[in-house]
Amino acid sequence: MGKLLSVILLMVIVPQVSCYAQSDNYRAQGKYYAAKEQYESANYLAALQNVYEAKQLLGGGTNYHLQYLHILSAYAGKKYIEAQQELAVYFDLVDGKLKPIFFQRSVEALTNDEVTVLTKLIDQIDKAAYREDNKCAKCNGTGELKKACDFESPDANKYRMSCFGNGKYGTVCNVCYGTPYKKSNGCYQCNSTGTVYRTCPKCSGSGRLISKCDACDGKGVKP
Repeated sequence: MGKLLSVILLMVIVPQVSCYAQSDNYRAQGKYYAAKEQYESANYLAALQNVYEAKQLLGGGTNYHLQYLHILSAYAGKKYIEAQQELAVYFDLVDGKLKPIFFQRSVEALTNDEVTVLTKLIDQIDKAAYREDNKCAKCNGTGELKKACDFESPDANKYRMSCFGNGKYGTVCNVCYGTPYKKSNGCYQCNSTGTVYRTCPKCSGSGRLISKCDACDGKGVKP
């Protein structure tokens, strides 16, 4: 009786497990299509999130289509180290070191053009990953240092206002000269503030001064 009950339970459970597995596979394929749409719309981080979820639904597995999309989305999303790692996984699939988990519904094979795009990216991904992994801590890999502009206004009286990151500096209005009487009557030149603001000549109105990083000599990577 006990053996019979075990067989019956097994017959009930196994089809359910198989059904759930197929359902997850279909869901994974849906995530793949969503990721593809996000990538084509330049929403690279959203595309990556859908790729992650698709792989999770495949039990942590992957296939050629998912890897292709994962690599391109990571690279376009400036996650270069991740793109490099996923490129290695792609070649593990190609070399037979990793078994792909295909979608239940057929998907068109990667075209020669798509594979060409991928192979052309190999060197670019490696270089970008190296820069990301070895980026200069002082300039965060930009090769540039930025600081607030320190330009001093040439007007030395009490109305003087320097740039100091504002992108503009103040000078005394040459119409009302900042006097309370004329200001109260409405000065058209300074809008009754007594001060006229001009674009800073040192930072060209950006409020920031940019210089080459001295830690990496402007290269953006550790020396």
